[in-house]
Amino acid sequence: MDKQYLGPMVLGLNDSLVEMLGALAGLSIALQNTRLVSLAILITAIAGSLSMASSEYLSEEVECAECDQKKNSKKSALYTGGTYFAVAFALVLPFLIFNSYLTSLAATLIIAFIIVTSFCYYSAPIKKSFKLSGLPKRLALSFGVAGVAFALGLVLRLTLHVSV
Repeated sequence: MDKQYLGPMVLGLNDSLVEMLGALAGLSIALQNTRLVSLAILITAIAGSLSMASSEYLSEEVECAECDQKKNSKKSALYTGGTYFAVAFALVLPFLIFNSYLTSLAATLIIAFIIVTSFCYYSAPIKKSFKLSGLPKRLALSFGVAGVAFALGLVLRLTLHVSV
């Protein structure tokens, strides 16, 4: 992978982790049904990856119109959207495998931790830094949003009297 596309990959990875982990946590407690959660997240993941890819494409087109170094806008979009969807799919996979929403959510949290940690290790040599100083911040963001979404899902489930 060309290191000039690390930024688009980080964008897709981080946005998918934060958004999908939050949605999975909130929908898990609100719906308490792995099939419904899987359906909602897969639809959201496809729409989100297309949205991120198109936004990255347009962003690169505008940015590159004013700079000397030109990145391939299509390639940037592919890295962003592809990374977004790959992460989203990895996070929803436990909901496709297990019947228990709590087991699925626990497995998803473990997968999210592995993804964040792995990406920090992978990107450290590319950035010529073997420090993992960004790891706590990335974990706090992803898991913090998931915690808020989980609480919000519970509150909305009780407030709206949702029973599935």
